[in-house]
Amino acid sequence: MLVLGLTGVSGSGKGYICEYFGRYGLSVINTDKIVHELYENSKECIMSIVDAFGDGILTSSGKIDRRALGALVFSDRAALEKLNYTVHKFTLEKVREKINNCIKKKIKAVVVDAPQLFESGFDRECDKIISVISDENRRIERICKRDNITKEAALKRLANQHEDSFFIERSDYVIFNNGEDIETQVRRILEGLELL
Repeated sequence: MLVLGLTGVSGSGKGYICEYFGRYGLSVINTDKIVHELYENSKECIMSIVDAFGDGILTSSGKIDRRALGALVFSDRAALEKLNYTVHKFTLEKVREKINNCIKKKIKAVVVDAPQLFESGFDRECDKIISVISDENRRIERICKRDNITKEAALKRLANQHEDSFFIERSDYVIFNNGEDIETQVRRILEGLELL
């Protein structure tokens, strides 16, 4: 089974691109969803985050308050790296579980939607890397709409992320999401991987 790592800057449209791969029968593993589930349900993960950032990032019910945590980390690169380092272990365990389930089901390929693909080291477990690239104005617009935040807050998030060149240099395939024909780009990748 092929493991395809899909990554890119926040707001580049990774989830949207994954929908296209899903239409062609590939399984999609969304690491952001896994992290949200961990914040809700994994006592071990929650306690590790509290150890790193204090209990001020908890809701009254003992779950991770994503807004409070985001306020701490999105404008501070060192804090963001600390959070990522803390959460990667738990996230990758779940990703590997899901991949093993796909192998048992004899699925041909899985796409792992992972914004932190390189930072987590999971790129080394992928057969191919796909990066999604989009211009800054489109990314800002998407982030503001998706997360209901201001342009200034979106810019702070983007300031702590890699340049497009970082992704392009480390990828086997690049999808441009600025209004281009996504279907054609996805089909070209699948044909190259002999998945069509």
